[in-house]
Amino acid sequence: MQVGEVKEQLLALEAEVNFQLDLGFVRIKFQQQLEKDANMSFIGGNGRIYIQPSALGYDISLSGKALEKEMYSFMHKLCGQECTDYKQKNKSKGKKDQPFWRVDDFEIVKKAVYQYARKPGTTRRPIEKPAPQAMSEAPETVDRETLVSWLAENERRASTLPESELFRRAAMSDAVARKVTLSGTAFIRDSYVAASAKKLADGVCDLCKEEAPFLSVNNEPYLESHHVKWLSHGGADSIDNVVALCPNCHRKMHIRNDETDRNILIGRIGGRNY
Repeated sequence: MQVGEVKEQLLALEAEVNFQLDLGFVRIKFQQQLEKDANMSFIGGNGRIYIQPSALGYDISLSGKALEKEMYSFMHKLCGQECTDYKQKNKSKGKKDQPFWRVDDFEIVKKAVYQYARKPGTTRRPIEKPAPQAMSEAPETVDRETLVSWLAENERRASTLPESELFRRAAMSDAVARKVTLSGTAFIRDSYVAASAKKLADGVCDLCKEEAPFLSVNNEPYLESHHVKWLSHGGADSIDNVVALCPNCHRKMHIRNDETDRNILIGRIGGRNY
């Protein structure tokens, strides 16, 4: 296993455990040595539990006599064997410390870390739910609608993280936004239809019925034309399908497109006098 791959798994596991503190788990913290980046561990429980990449998969080791006493039997049962070896050995003194188990399944790592994070006397099981999902990479070439959906989905995934982890990852951002090439078709909307819808609205949003939030550079109430049935869904570019919305309601319609709101807008169109 590669160090970077294991680190990502452990960061997701840290977030998953810390999301369930009310079920009897202590808050754990991921740590990685600067000099030896393969030395990754969690603290917060009794002692320190190391998770290190190996050729087979993972080495799980218990650091600290108290933790070894607390978890050795659990690890023996979990892995079905005595420890693989000891990370620290002093033959001259006959001392052996930090027992480890070499495993090839990350589910075993998860169970070991959950046991490490369990408060003494806790018997409740963790919630059976997936860890927060990793962000997906945007394709190099994408149409605008797909890009908007992709951004919304990644933001949803990010919002499932505990606040501390979310803020930590935000602070690690390189602050340089990626560029992608947009492709696909675009609709050339009829300017007369859009202007007519705004005139009929008379400076008031057709959905919330509030006045336009500001004036345009032409000193006109700022409203945006919107197709009740989207052009991409086969809607007509006609005055019988176009309304004028404030920016807030326009964004709402493109994010939620709620049926109740659509019916309100259809009623507005039906009640026009022109």
